[in-house]
Order: sequence, then structure tokens, then C-alpha cells
Amino acid sequence: MAGVAVQEAGFKFHHAKEDYVMMTKWLPEGEESKLPGFASHYVGVGGLVLNQDRSKILCIQEQTPIIKDLWKLPGGLVETGESLQEAAVREVWEETGVKTKFVSILAFRELL
Repeated sequence: MAGVAVQEAGFKFHHAKEDYVMMTKWLPEGEESKLPGFASHYVGVGGLVLNQDRSKILCIQEQTPIIKDLWKLPGGLVETGESLQEAAVREVWEETGVKTKFVSILAFRELL
């Protein structure tokens, strides 16, 4: 089916996921498409969890570590439609079983 859409109707591949393919065609023909490209970045979060008197932080180790004896904050990727706050609370719960309350954003970082 995609061959017909590309060859006969002029559709272009935009992106694909496991269960679908997105194809687009900008109208009117001849103009340059102004559709944005598909997302090229992932957003991750880490949860800094303190105990009540703020004397300890919650850290984890991976079950199969890439770096031996490395401790890190629990965290992971933000899911589609999820806020940073929701993602941080969810990731801490999934990785540690500790229920937390989001208070504030501590920092942002971009890896190039």
C-alpha cells in the first residue's frame, strides 16, 4: 500500500512506530511542506528524594550496571502526554516503590 501512496499519490514518509506509519502530502502541490519534522529528542527526569530531616537522599543501583558501584537518582523517560512532575513521581515509584510528592524543578540539562 505504501508503494502506491508514494509512487502514485506523492505521499512522503514522515515517521513510523511499531504499529503504524505516518505519511503526509502537502497541498497545494508544488509548495514546500511546512509540516514540522517528527520529534528528534527524548525528555528524561530524575527524582531527588530527601528524607524528612533532609539528611539523606534516595539513590539506586542498576540491576545490571554499565558502571560498577555507580549510584544514581531514580528516573527515566517522560511518556507521551505526561508532565515532568508526573514523570518524576512515576519513575521514583516504579524504580523504588517509594511514594513521593513533587515539590519543584531543581535543574535542567541538555546533552549534545
